[in-house]
Amino acid sequence: MAIKYLKKFKYKKSKFKIFNNILDFLIKHKNKAIICLSVIAFVILLSIVVSLHSGEQIEIETTETETEIIKESFEGEKFITEHFPIFKDVVFVGDSYAHNLALELGFDTTVYSSPGLTLKDLSYCFNSAKDNKKKYVVIFVGPNDFRYSVDPEIFKSELDNYINMFDNDSKLIVCTYLSSIFTKRLTEEKSVEYEISDYDDEIKKVADEYDNVYYLDLKDLEGKPEYYKKVEDDPDRIHFNYRFYVEFINKLYKFIMTIK
Repeated sequence: MAIKYLKKFKYKKSKFKIFNNILDFLIKHKNKAIICLSVIAFVILLSIVVSLHSGEQIEIETTETETEIIKESFEGEKFITEHFPIFKDVVFVGDSYAHNLALELGFDTTVYSSPGLTLKDLSYCFNSAKDNKKKYVVIFVGPNDFRYSVDPEIFKSELDNYINMFDNDSKLIVCTYLSSIFTKRLTEEKSVEYEISDYDDEIKKVADEYDNVYYLDLKDLEGKPEYYKKVEDDPDRIHFNYRFYVEFINKLYKFIMTIK
């Protein structure tokens, strides 16, 4: 069919002598012409396939590069969820320690908190966190139970109750029960009945007893002056500052990557 078309095309365009000579050759040597055309078509098709394949390679490399950028340390210059998108599926619940995360780093994370309350009094925060149905639940509480000398076993019982509110598909992360200038002073004054470590031990027990509960160790951030929050150049003695929460988010991100 192609040869017949070329033959007709020749007579219509007879003034192009060079082109006509090429057509005469193709018509005279039909078999060779068909082979040549087939080879040319194959080469063109192969070029298209190689080009598409190369495009896929570039796309894969770009995706990997973007992943590496996302995994770089968070420096606090962006919203948390912009730098680490996985935090869109994280809910924080607790007292002032969870509350200050949003205050220090911005309000793009989901946080249910109420400063100054013991674990028992945070029930409405946990109910809200449950209704939010995020995959990761981060429980970060300060020393309110310690300061009111709540029995550590009762503290654990309350934590157990909250843990059991969530589906088994949820992954719950419980954070270290941290000491501070304030808690050390209460211990020195002997105005409390228990040690900070007593509450932290109960948190660890909870993490050991449930398959979907994990303990985030923050001990390396504890007791460092560079992480103390200051109010008019004086430490507030109980809370932590912007630098602390930047480090906290980086540790938490790496931890979530190991359990996701």
